[in-house]
Amino acid sequence: GAGGGSGSTEAISADVLKQYLHLPAKEVAKRLGLCLTSLKKVCRQHGMTRWPYRKLRSIEKKLESLQSSARDKDGGTSGEDVMRQIEALRSEKEALPTSYGTRAEAS
Repeated sequence: GAGGGSGSTEAISADVLKQYLHLPAKEVAKRLGLCLTSLKKVCRQHGMTRWPYRKLRSIEKKLESLQSSARDKDGGTSGEDVMRQIEALRSEKEALPTSYGTRAEAS
């Protein structure tokens, strides 16, 4: 609806944001009744400088391909090695909401 929403961005917690990480930022803004700029503002308030949707998708694609190669190959890349990579990606995915785009990013 029109009428320039009251923009109550303070009400949106980091936990609420985490529920939407699998969606593009524009879609999330629409669902929360915010404009994209307001959503970005909320993210910055929680220390997120970037919306992790694309990064999350890329991790999930890598996971899928690793898991299917783990199923297909007996041998080749050692199964143990693949499992290690899968574990690393899973923990990276878990940490995304709190690590991706935060100012405390150490590279």
